[in-house]
Amino acid sequence: KEKKVHGVFKDKNIDITFCYKGNPIFCINVKSIQQNYKQNGVNYFDNMIGEIVNLVLDKMPLFQVFILPNKIPYFMGNKKFRKWEYVNKHTMEQYINYSNLKNTFISPSVLVFNYNLNDMPSNPIDSDEYKSFYSDNIAITKCDERENDGWGDNCFFNDYSNFINEAVKVITDAINKEKNK
Repeated sequence: KEKKVHGVFKDKNIDITFCYKGNPIFCINVKSIQQNYKQNGVNYFDNMIGEIVNLVLDKMPLFQVFILPNKIPYFMGNKKFRKWEYVNKHTMEQYINYSNLKNTFISPSVLVFNYNLNDMPSNPIDSDEYKSFYSDNIAITKCDERENDGWGDNCFFNDYSNFINEAVKVITDAINKEKNK
């Protein structure tokens, strides 16, 4: 469940916190992007790295889940639709570079869940029409990870099984560490 976890710089509410005997031992933070990705993409990445440093320096294992559709609407300030943005290797470059870091203290696992939505019959007029259409017509399919080559060991692109296995390993290690205190 969501829990406030102590960090080296500041305490942070984490989306999913695993506890052992009431004490946090492992965290998973979730970020779901629904619009204007390219406008805010650098901020999402910087925030993710900041959260990792804040907790990992305090010796709290943190994994990240980053969720985004392959085709993302861009809405102007007045909520009117302007264009579609597409997720590709270029737009994900900072995450790909991060996933290839080796032997650093800020290399926890990140699950990138990239999915396709069924197409709307036409472009939405505004964000309300977009939300309304998908609240009634949602159909999600996984993107083909072979379209997004270059991912390293620290990142799981639509590879839920390996992400879960890695999380179980970290949780088991944390519990064993707590038992041996």
